[in-house]
Amino acid sequence: MLLFTPLTLNKSYLHKLCEQKDAMDAPFQRLVGRFVPVSLPSPGSFDGQTVLIAGASTGIGLAAAVHFAILGASVIITSRVASRGEAAKRHIIEAVGPSYNGDISCLELDLESYESCISFMAKLKTVLPDPAMLDVAILNGGMVNSHWEKSEAGW
Repeated sequence: MLLFTPLTLNKSYLHKLCEQKDAMDAPFQRLVGRFVPVSLPSPGSFDGQTVLIAGASTGIGLAAAVHFAILGASVIITSRVASRGEAAKRHIIEAVGPSYNGDISCLELDLESYESCISFMAKLKTVLPDPAMLDVAILNGGMVNSHWEKSEAGW
């Protein structure tokens, strides 16, 4: 897998693809011209580090959790629903394989509920007794609503 960074270096695969006539439209060619591929860190480069990922039960949060686990990090994932979080934890364990040495913790967190946030912090202190032990935090949680509504707390 490749990540892209906004630098202009030598020609990459995407640059070569853009050179082909009718390969892409002009706006996409301009966008690709601003990015070059960068390799991911090597497995084990996050050994001994702890990563917290909010909203890691599906989507990009789950993909990030798998990647950090592959890189050797201990991963703490959050989910609004505990059963979905546990399913994500099983998925990460299966994806990483039996050679994984880190820990995977799953904590329930619903950012719409103040009580859930307080409960999450209390549980996090048992998983991570010293805040300095947290190396990376990815705050990915979110949802899409088609209409505006107040939370149960009135905000």
